[in-house]
Amino acid sequence: MLKSGKILSVALSIIILFGIFGLINICVAEGSGDFVYEIIDDRTVEISSYIGTESDLIIPSIIDGYTVVNIGDYAFEECESLIKVTIPDSVVNIFYHAFFGCKNLTEVIIPDSVAYVDYTAFGYCESLTSITVDKNNSSYFSDEYGVLFQKDGILIQFPVNNKMNEYTIPDNVTGINECAFSKCKSLTKVIIPDGVTCIGGGAFGICSSLTEITIPDSVTFIGIEAFLDCNSLETIYYTGTEEQWDNIEIGFSNDSFIEGKIIYNWVSEEPQKNEDIEQNDPMDNDSFVDNNSSDNENEEKFLHIAIGVAVFSTVAVILLIIVVIVIVRKYKK
Repeated sequence: MLKSGKILSVALSIIILFGIFGLINICVAEGSGDFVYEIIDDRTVEISSYIGTESDLIIPSIIDGYTVVNIGDYAFEECESLIKVTIPDSVVNIFYHAFFGCKNLTEVIIPDSVAYVDYTAFGYCESLTSITVDKNNSSYFSDEYGVLFQKDGILIQFPVNNKMNEYTIPDNVTGINECAFSKCKSLTKVIIPDGVTCIGGGAFGICSSLTEITIPDSVTFIGIEAFLDCNSLETIYYTGTEEQWDNIEIGFSNDSFIEGKIIYNWVSEEPQKNEDIEQNDPMDNDSFVDNNSSDNENEEKFLHIAIGVAVFSTVAVILLIIVVIVIVRKYKK
């Protein structure tokens, strides 16, 4: 009995030791050249950091025989050498702060394999001018201005160093991601389309040149610091009523936004187009709906209604006469 107990103790000790070594193997990062990675399973890895100095970096799809499927948290954060990054078509996830604060990064190319991009992945990349997504990607796309979108209707990232002065967000967008436009110094005017319900925290934070913004009455939530330090913001064009505006949940640290001049019941005169140059002063008379024009439009609407009523009445009388004639004929028979 004693011998069996000793054998069992030795066996348990061996199992525990193997378990400890196994855990150590999982937790210790591996290295290959300029890349440090963590093994996910016997076939795949996650890049955890980069120690190289390449400016035009093509991330490999295979490292030491393992397929690269994730770019991990902080993997390339504040990597000053990076100017352009091409992500391989093996990558599925780009995690938290993956390229955050890469101040010299100007261009990013995302393949069709990527299914998840954390909202902070390309934040505060001060030189970023465009994000290009493969047209076959089923989760994300980019527009002609290099703006990154999620296909479920979320605007993820506007390139910080895009030189556009004015930008009209596409109609199919329903939400603006946290920090999506943060630190965009060139933007002076942004038009948010009807259908957007949420403006995330820090979305327009530190947009120091932003002077005017159009917000639809569909918006119900504006996050904390969404307009932090937008000290040039003068005019907010709101398509709803003052009562609707008061019902919007607005987070703290939006003082410059709240103090801006709000024009309620705003109606744009014509469809807006994205421009690379500044437009006329938004306070010019041409930028507002002319009262005489509105009156003329109301008169035309009334005239159309009156004509419609007259036509309907005439048709109704004719039908009534026909019915009476039919009844009289049947009665005579």
